[in-house]
Amino acid sequence: MVVRLIGLPMSIIADTACMLLSNLTKKDSICRILAKLDMGDVPSMCDSRFLLDQLTYVFVEGLDKAYAEDTRFNFLASVFADVTNHPFSWRYFLERTSYSDKMPITRIMVFTECPDVIRRGGEDSTMKNICFEKESHREILDPKETNTLPYILLPLCGPK
Repeated sequence: MVVRLIGLPMSIIADTACMLLSNLTKKDSICRILAKLDMGDVPSMCDSRFLLDQLTYVFVEGLDKAYAEDTRFNFLASVFADVTNHPFSWRYFLERTSYSDKMPITRIMVFTECPDVIRRGGEDSTMKNICFEKESHREILDPKETNTLPYILLPLCGPK
């Protein structure tokens, strides 16, 4: 299974598997499966059994190659953008996870200034997509909870 290749710390094709998963998530049915998939415990990863938690974990840790030496996991940003095209996944990014007590959106929103265009573009699309969760607008804009407003405006305003 493609997602198992992504989670293995010694996988030499994890980035390629991320690209493949990015292409697969263009289909709604794949996004629905990913949003609910229980992968079981994976050694050396976060303490969550759910795939989206595990993907978020390796995406964040992968920037500095902290999780896998030769893998950056940039294409997972496109996976998150595709999954958040659907209302069933908006809540995931806005609810605290059991393994870190943080909202996944707060873990990935810092990549709005990432030099890698794939990582930055996917993260920007994810931020845009979760804004369609009308019931969570106060939570999304709350400076003490998520403080997403600067991260939403930055791509619109530019660096100056």
